[in-house]
Amino acid sequence: MKNLRKILSLFMAFVLVSMVTQSTFAADSSIRLTYDVTNDGIVDIFDILAIQYHILGTTTLSGDNQIAADTNNDNNIDIFDILNIQRSILGTTNTNTIDTSDGTIVTSYSGLLAAVTRVQQSGGGKIYVEGTTISCTGQISLSGLNSNISIIGVPNSDGTYPVLDFSSFRSSYIDKASSDSQVGVRITGSNYTIKNLIIEKAPDNGIQIKGTAAGNNTIYNCITRYNNDAGLQITSGAYSNTIKSVYSYRNCDVYTLGGNADGFAPKLGAGIGNTFYGCYSWENSDDGWDSYDNKDVLTYDLSYEQCACWNNGDPTVFTGLYDFNKGAALDSNLLLVELINAKDSTFATLYASGTFTLPTSSFIVTSASTVAYSPASWVSNYKGNSNGFKFGSTYTTSSCVRTIKNCLTFGHKSKGFDNNNSACTASFTNCVAFDNAYNYNILPFTLTAFSNIRGFSGSSADKLPSGYSVTAPTTTVQSTTRSTVTATVNTINTKCKSNIIPGEIYFNIY
Repeated sequence: MKNLRKILSLFMAFVLVSMVTQSTFAADSSIRLTYDVTNDGIVDIFDILAIQYHILGTTTLSGDNQIAADTNNDNNIDIFDILNIQRSILGTTNTNTIDTSDGTIVTSYSGLLAAVTRVQQSGGGKIYVEGTTISCTGQISLSGLNSNISIIGVPNSDGTYPVLDFSSFRSSYIDKASSDSQVGVRITGSNYTIKNLIIEKAPDNGIQIKGTAAGNNTIYNCITRYNNDAGLQITSGAYSNTIKSVYSYRNCDVYTLGGNADGFAPKLGAGIGNTFYGCYSWENSDDGWDSYDNKDVLTYDLSYEQCACWNNGDPTVFTGLYDFNKGAALDSNLLLVELINAKDSTFATLYASGTFTLPTSSFIVTSASTVAYSPASWVSNYKGNSNGFKFGSTYTTSSCVRTIKNCLTFGHKSKGFDNNNSACTASFTNCVAFDNAYNYNILPFTLTAFSNIRGFSGSSADKLPSGYSVTAPTTTVQSTTRSTVTATVNTINTKCKSNIIPGEIYFNIY
């Protein structure tokens, strides 16, 4: 069967050579085209040939090339991937098409809530969300046990994904403390899948998985951004949840002056078996990942693989100053920027003309009363931390296990990998940290593995258990690492800003 497949693939490739030349569209230089296996900016016969040679064993595709070649995401590169590229070139198919015939299609918030109730009563099923922006005026609550419900965003023809926009829900909670009832998507049940959706601007967490009944849920290929607490939280006994290819950025709790809003927050007694794979967290107001625990409420087991975080806890991101200094456009999706614009109608105009001036009056209510949002006062009152992976708290004991593999952290003003006064048992394999104040701050940990651990350009010396050390790469490797990381970050940012969920992108530096 394997040889037959190879022969069929070879035959089809030669047939296709006579049928197709190249696609009629070119790629933006900063965005990789779907099906662009050779990464040359076009989809053409050479992408088909690259797959053919891989099938025949002449060459081997790896990394992003392999990901691009697996066009139907079935973890197998074969004739069906060749056929998908052929259809793309000939314009006979939308490369992002999802077959929705086996489920319920919804296009509104009310339709989504009704479908969840109906599908849950019928014992499970698929709900497909279509559209560009779905205005959500309240919470999406998922509480069924063994629900077997999948909520799947259907990609649009331009490659963008549906946005669940909770800004109208959030408008009632500005200048107020928020809680579980203000979470955007709240899962207290089991066996739910959330896929292909952008969750933004919730009054609290974007997604929360909470409670001892909240298990075996999957969040895949999603973005959580601009929420008023952590992008995604797992807590209070929630167990065996898989978080894969989720991108969490620019979440900020304005009311708490930047505190609490991590990219990912598996904390306060999250249950066992929760895993993060291929997830990225950046420019959130608190930490990248935070597994903070209180006394007798411990998070015993967490796994991180192929994950990365950068530049979390930077107060200047949320006033717009960070983007201004980089020459980037004003991000009006940030809640603080939105409030500043409402106070000062000239702020955005001056920003665009090259002048950054914040209002100096006290006009935004926070947990510390009102604060004057000049650059100095915002920074001096800021409550967010600036850590990458935070692994617990002073209550976290050696019975709590953290498994970290192929993970990257950089650009934090505090720690890259941080014990936060915890005493975890941890395993580190193939990790990289650079440009953090402390790259590795894990002195009390009990290490069961510490293999191929690299770090450079930390402003303070690493704090490690006795007998362990971090390898400093050569100058050449450092330069190559920076270049690869920068290119990958740029790709991720460009796609996310365009409402394109990046999918399974990896840094490939380990």
